[in-house]
Amino acid sequence: MSIGLTGHYTAINERFEAGSLGIGGENIVVEGPALRLPEIEAGFTIRRPDGREIELLTPRPAAPCIEFTSYLIGSGFVLPRDQITDELAFLSQGTRGHIVDVGHLSAPVLIEVGDEVWLR
Repeated sequence: MSIGLTGHYTAINERFEAGSLGIGGENIVVEGPALRLPEIEAGFTIRRPDGREIELLTPRPAAPCIEFTSYLIGSGFVLPRDQITDELAFLSQGTRGHIVDVGHLSAPVLIEVGDEVWLR
């Protein structure tokens, strides 16, 4: 599952002047500052209104792809990787979002707008 932060979208918009909220295709976008892996390495906990908690573990940066990066810079076609290395580097290390592990969950869970998301 993927998770993004609104702070990352702010950084993307400042750099590319594009990238409406959620355009990266994350499963969850959380309102909060841009955070890097050392700050989130323990993962996230989602707290439901009924008190139930859902753990999102072992985050790792989502690798930015050339298609998404080409779109952000306004290209009408996919650019070769060697022409967008600076942009790819900017989007790496979590700016593009993070992939989290949910394999430990024993059943599907419902996550809804308004649930609280905490750093573990």
